[in-house]
Amino acid sequence: MSAVAYGKEILAVVAFNQKKFLAKKPFWFRALCDDLGWELSAAFCDCFYIILFVICADDSLVMKSTKNIKKTWGVSGVPNQVKKAFRDAAKAAERANNIKHKETYRLLKQLFPAALK
Repeated sequence: MSAVAYGKEILAVVAFNQKKFLAKKPFWFRALCDDLGWELSAAFCDCFYIILFVICADDSLVMKSTKNIKKTWGVSGVPNQVKKAFRDAAKAAERANNIKHKETYRLLKQLFPAALK
């Protein structure tokens, strides 16, 4: 499954079950997803969860924002490059008011208030 498809499925689960996620600290995200049948890796929760913001903005930005990263995303040092690329893409989309899924993006900002800072 591609990163975008995986992210979309997680977004659907989170949006549908948002009551379970709201008013919880970000570290609860992984446990709540696990309770809902989604076992997330530590790498996803530490670095790659930012992809959820990018998918909400425009899923085509996932590939566009990482096109200059030549190595696989799991190689030493690369996860931080990917995280920065995703953060920059999400912030740019937000500044340009170019978010396709605005309500879900707002939900993510509530769940992860420090993610884009």
